[in-house]
Amino acid sequence: MKIIEVPIESLGDQSLEAIASRMRVVEGVSNVAIMEITGQILVYCDRESITLAELVGETIESSRNEEANPKSSDESGENVSASPSMVRLRIQGMHCAGCENALENVLGKVAGVESVKAELVTGRATIVGSHLDPQSLCQTVQQAGYQAEMVKARSTLFQSICDTHRRNEKTLFKRWVLAFACVMLLVFSLLLQPEYSMWWVIVLTLATAVQVVCGLPYVVSAFRLLRHGQTNMDTLVALGTTAAYVGAVTFGDHNDYHKLMESPMILGVVGFGKWLESLAINRAVTQLANAEQRDGRVLIEDANGGVSEVPVEMVVLGQIMVVRTGEKVHLDGKALETALVSRAWLTGEVEPQDVAGGDMVYAGSVNEGGSFKLQVSAESGETRFDQIMDRLEQSLGQRPAVQQIADRVVSVFVPILVSIAALTFAFWAFAFQSEVELAWKYTVSVLVIACPCALGLATPVATLISGTRALSLGALVVKPTAMEVLSQVNQFVLDKTGTLTSARLHVDRYEHSSDLVSIELALRLFHALEQHSTHPVAHAIVAYCEDEEGGASTPLDVLDVDTQIGKGISGLVDGYKVSLLNDRAAENDFNAVVDAEEPGTHVWCVINQNVVGCFVLNAVSVPGASKAVADLKQWCEGEQGVVMASGDRHAACVETAGEVGISEVFSEMTPETKEDLVKAYQAEGKVVALVGDGINDAVALAGADVGIAAYGGADIASQSADIVLTKMGLNVLGDLIRLSRATSKVIRQNLIWAFLYNLLAIPIAAGALTGLGIVMNPIIAATIMATSSMLVVLNSLRLRRVSLG
Repeated sequence: MKIIEVPIESLGDQSLEAIASRMRVVEGVSNVAIMEITGQILVYCDRESITLAELVGETIESSRNEEANPKSSDESGENVSASPSMVRLRIQGMHCAGCENALENVLGKVAGVESVKAELVTGRATIVGSHLDPQSLCQTVQQAGYQAEMVKARSTLFQSICDTHRRNEKTLFKRWVLAFACVMLLVFSLLLQPEYSMWWVIVLTLATAVQVVCGLPYVVSAFRLLRHGQTNMDTLVALGTTAAYVGAVTFGDHNDYHKLMESPMILGVVGFGKWLESLAINRAVTQLANAEQRDGRVLIEDANGGVSEVPVEMVVLGQIMVVRTGEKVHLDGKALETALVSRAWLTGEVEPQDVAGGDMVYAGSVNEGGSFKLQVSAESGETRFDQIMDRLEQSLGQRPAVQQIADRVVSVFVPILVSIAALTFAFWAFAFQSEVELAWKYTVSVLVIACPCALGLATPVATLISGTRALSLGALVVKPTAMEVLSQVNQFVLDKTGTLTSARLHVDRYEHSSDLVSIELALRLFHALEQHSTHPVAHAIVAYCEDEEGGASTPLDVLDVDTQIGKGISGLVDGYKVSLLNDRAAENDFNAVVDAEEPGTHVWCVINQNVVGCFVLNAVSVPGASKAVADLKQWCEGEQGVVMASGDRHAACVETAGEVGISEVFSEMTPETKEDLVKAYQAEGKVVALVGDGINDAVALAGADVGIAAYGGADIASQSADIVLTKMGLNVLGDLIRLSRATSKVIRQNLIWAFLYNLLAIPIAAGALTGLGIVMNPIIAATIMATSSMLVVLNSLRLRRVSLG
């Protein structure tokens, strides 16, 4: 990225904000930061070829165009921008794919709206258009039977969605428990068949309670959508249960109290499926909300050199922020002095990087050295971390192809079934002049048997049981659809550090090259000095020296310890002047011969101004990595089906790839290039699974068909993944694929059965076999529907015992 510095004094008396906004629309400009303290405007350009003269020229041209084409005015005379705008609404009440379709159709009819995207998982609707009125949009959503409010901050959005789904989960659970209890009582009454009339009143009371508490929400939702010409699964549930209840009350008598069990049974089965769905959504949204929790106060230096702690939201561009040792950097900025920071969130690598004055430091980095100052170049909500989070949010909101097909089926399925039920009533009531009760019975039977209970349970029950089995294997399935998609994966992209190798550095060897001191004494000196450092490399060297020493030794005196950022550590140890230096410092100060192509991290050891040896550090491969890679290749299209994508140096990546058996390597990658790699494979028609552990993997994890977070990875990686490994190693991946294929097979069987039973049962319920003396009344229809659902559940339960060998 190219940064152009524009002197503020050269801009005259023009408004800096106005100039900055014009610069932001210049092609190739990604961000603009006003630095009043240094008297500059920093322009961040994606286009390397753009010059200062071109930038200023295009900015002036933009200003002239604004003067020649003032903003249009509305009828009231107020200036209104005709440029597209975006409004985000938080929606409460969405619980199925039909709700997404209905909301998109209703909002799409509002004047000025160009596009609408409703998202069930995030509980959000994004509306793009011109002259948008958020208040009017909220009212439109409320008229459709949902609740809506403006989204002002992403953290507020996800936290409120989490709270909403948690409330929905509790409400659905209570309704399901009530329906289940009443159904059990009704079944009990049917078995006992008591003869006194008061039992009918008791049964009626129970059925009415279930109908009001559990059925009314479906009726209200269906009615509100119907006013806008929309239908969803709630429409069938509302019609079927209401018709069954009304028919039982109207045509029943004291001896027919068992008819009242139809409506509660339907509501109980449907409610159970809705509860499972809410559990899955709540789990996904909870993890996303937790990912965004960050500390909210930073140290800012004032004009007099004093510092004060302020909320991160109050920091403006150009202010000086002080980052203390061990603290996380909260805003992007330009370092004003040397520093040592860990950019693991961006590169995925644990080794801290040296930062010189003028270098960019991004939010999310951790200060591993002494305190340093940086000049803020991006405010809260505009940092690179926030941009990655935005892309992650967008990826999570994307609908898979299977869901899009299901949405289209839903939009046609419901009206057709309602029409069949209406035609059934008309056919028997008028064409054959049958009794109204008989026509009503056939109509209710059609509505009851057509309720997609089995269809609703076909996938969630199988995925829930599969997820439980996966957890016992060492993997948490975050998104219920992940196991089905995993069965189709034919391309694996594996991160290196933290996935194929341990996130901790390990000393491979120490190479002693001098007779000045013995190896034993040298290791004791290095061990004593490195104990005064908190650097990850120091931890690895201390551990190695302790292992080599074989036990406790006499402590050595350590004086004048000096940690030099970007160089290493030095001090006086037991009378010896000892230094441990990186490649650059050793090469510059002691003419050490450094091989840049040699993999690993090198720490050069100097005693009394003489290089006496060198530590070689690497991240060790996780247990079973080679076997896991070989296992994955069996499920993919040859050797190229498993590749490595890492932010580490090419030499280190090639070495690790050779150890685990991977032939194709992509090195020195950023979060954006990893995501691009995933998209490139997807464009070739491949189903991609990505395994990673760092924040730098989060966007690619969310964009992959299946994202798998390695054990012990960053929170955001786990929260953007579809599957999270809960134990060290990758051996579980092979068992997961086998389980996923068994899950996919069970789901297909469930769906085939659900469709077949609807296809065969609906004509029978409508009276097609009446001439043969076969009549399906609502009780039989409800029993078939319940049996169909139970068969789906029982078939799914087989996943508990499926062999993975």
